[in-house]
Amino acid sequence: MKAETKQKTAKVSTGETVKKEEVKKVPSDDEEDGAGGCAPEEVDGCAVFWLALFVVTMVIYLAGFIAPDWRENDEVTKSGLWKICAYDYCYDFVGDSRIPKSGHLKATQTFMCFSFFACLLATYGHIGWVLSPFNPMYRGCAWSGGIIAGLMNGIAVLIYGVWLGHRPEGWAYWCSVYSATALFLNGTLAFCTLRSIDAPR
Repeated sequence: MKAETKQKTAKVSTGETVKKEEVKKVPSDDEEDGAGGCAPEEVDGCAVFWLALFVVTMVIYLAGFIAPDWRENDEVTKSGLWKICAYDYCYDFVGDSRIPKSGHLKATQTFMCFSFFACLLATYGHIGWVLSPFNPMYRGCAWSGGIIAGLMNGIAVLIYGVWLGHRPEGWAYWCSVYSATALFLNGTLAFCTLRSIDAPR
């Protein structure tokens, strides 16, 4: 009887010890997800927030990129990067050698195209950042694409403004001015946010 009592006590003691060890278990590095001790929900929220701002900026950017209203030539004609419009009729002058195009316009078109490709990179990064918050490649594409797109867009609107020699009246031009600033700030602030999240706690 004494031997059985000791064995039962040993089993109970062993069981209690195991339970205590499970309670005091320290998370491994994989469980911390490499976020500097930051909860996954915090990073997910950041990714969704920056994606939402980026989508709004992209809508304004595309409006400026496509719309033929960068310059109001007179009361009835206006032009953009790719088309010239008179009344309700618009003509696509890209590739038409009969219509002379200045070097300033070609430079503006080139930098806006560079900006567009950088926006595609940022779009890929932001979507990947939401789906895989701790993937450094997606994070890098999101903030670097935004910064590059903003810089290229900014150079384009500066060239166009200098070429005209006065303030452009077209609303699409000012959409591009806004998107240049917003894209650059989006990328820069997203980078700062990620640095803050990844900082040791």
